[in-house]
Amino acid sequence: MKVKVISRVQPDANTIHRNLNPEFHPFQRAREYRRALNAVKLDKIFAKPFIGQLFGHTDGVFSLARHPKYLNISASGSCDGEIRIWNMQFRNPIVTLKAHSNFVRGLAFSSDGSRMVSCSDDKTVKIWRSDVWGGRAGVENEVLKHIRQRQSEQLQTQQARLSAAIATQGRSVPAPSLPQTEKAKDPEEDDEEEEGEEAEAEAEAEEDIGDREDQADKDKDGGDGEEDGGEEDDDPSMPSAGADLPSSAAPGDDDEGAAPLVDEQDAATAAVYETPMEEEEAATEPVSTYVGQHAFHCVDHAWADSTFATSGETLEIWDVNRSTPLHSFSWGTGTISHCKYNRVEPHILATASSDRSIAIYDLRAASPLRKVVLALRTNCICWNPMEAFNFTCANEDTNLYTFDMRKLNVARQVHRDHTDAVMSVDYSPTGREFATGSYDRTVRIFLESEGASREVYYTKRMQRVFAINYTGDAKYVLSGSDDTNVRIWKAFASDPTFQLLAREKQHFNYLNALKEKFSHMPDIRRISKHRHVPSGIRGKTRLLHVMMEAQTRKIKNQMKYSKPGAVTVEPARVASIIAVEK
Repeated sequence: MKVKVISRVQPDANTIHRNLNPEFHPFQRAREYRRALNAVKLDKIFAKPFIGQLFGHTDGVFSLARHPKYLNISASGSCDGEIRIWNMQFRNPIVTLKAHSNFVRGLAFSSDGSRMVSCSDDKTVKIWRSDVWGGRAGVENEVLKHIRQRQSEQLQTQQARLSAAIATQGRSVPAPSLPQTEKAKDPEEDDEEEEGEEAEAEAEAEEDIGDREDQADKDKDGGDGEEDGGEEDDDPSMPSAGADLPSSAAPGDDDEGAAPLVDEQDAATAAVYETPMEEEEAATEPVSTYVGQHAFHCVDHAWADSTFATSGETLEIWDVNRSTPLHSFSWGTGTISHCKYNRVEPHILATASSDRSIAIYDLRAASPLRKVVLALRTNCICWNPMEAFNFTCANEDTNLYTFDMRKLNVARQVHRDHTDAVMSVDYSPTGREFATGSYDRTVRIFLESEGASREVYYTKRMQRVFAINYTGDAKYVLSGSDDTNVRIWKAFASDPTFQLLAREKQHFNYLNALKEKFSHMPDIRRISKHRHVPSGIRGKTRLLHVMMEAQTRKIKNQMKYSKPGAVTVEPARVASIIAVEK
């Protein structure tokens, strides 16, 4: 059978250019819309945001922190005073620390990753060495199994090469054998074996005596017998030193010339993964402990120096080299429940107090700058890592407010969707979005510039979420809840977890561009924003909408039956702000 094959040589290979003139592609927009619609539907089909859980705590998880140097290391603190350092790649704890005797209220890493600070209700602040945890992150059964397997294979190869080299010289070396079951022997064979063993023992004894006499003669001559031309009294059946032997069998002092059991890569791996005893103690024992006069509710480490801040009855600034605080601030009568350093401007610090206020301090002048009082209490504050002046606060009124520290009399954005108090908030390293954890047992992801959430995550067993944290690569979100578990979620529910090829990345980018281009279309907007939520949350959401509509209708009726200008309408970005103080 003759098969015709297309054969193109260089002169015949003509490049075909695509004409981008819209007149030649009258159905291009229809094709792109269909592709965008199919892409949105496929996102819903492949949306599996839940990755796994880190279980091991015996009480609710109240605080989370990520390591600034290692993407696979995170820390969690529970209400029973236990701190666990997790390896998220293998989903098991690296170190378990019996840190405190009460709630672990806060965890924070230094910018260089060398230490971690923890605070608790037991009036103590402890500093831990976190640089040794990076090496311990790889101490896993699979890694050790791989190293031992490589060592065993190289040891067997070395023994085989040595045996082959010696056998070529006329003498064999018994290879190591596995234990075998014993067999019944004949008594006569036993007698013959015993006589043979006695003869061998006598011959070995005579050889030892002769070797000792030869060594004594050499010592008397000053060890120069070989240099004087004396003949070596070696076994002629044995090869000369280093002759026809592999490099692993060459003689040397303390086997210096012997080939290593592992190659350089495995040696470096073992050096990283094997922790000495002193580092073992340093990984589980605190470097220093600071005792305060009151319970601590939060801690955060500065990004520019060795200081850290704690909040409680007052705001205190500590130095790791001193046992007493450097500064103490108090503005108002409420207890300071949260404090957070600005990563871009490391001397700016924001605090949230129980008197419903948010205060901003400048540590260079050791004085407060301004304070804003909201309608309800703020539970958590997080600065935007890419925009130095903006921060987002989680409030008890189910909303989140994004402020510009230069203009606190109006919020930049109000983020709604939660149905209960928002307990925690954390920004993505990109600064474009943030994740929140709420008392309504859900995790939501908001875009920084939009008021509605783009994702909502929940499980049937997940309880109230007290801590939330992004990973360093902005691909995953960690949530700590009251059910003693730390859960790992995707930042984008439909993103694949495997490595993509270049063409696959280009294809996904093309589909994302199409979805953004046609995001205003009704079908695409409806499909992309639809989320399945529990019936309890759906009922609370409907109730909140009814309450907001009733409030709006009431204001309109007041304006209708009042004098012009007697009733003023405040936007939502201003309605929750009670006062601004300087």
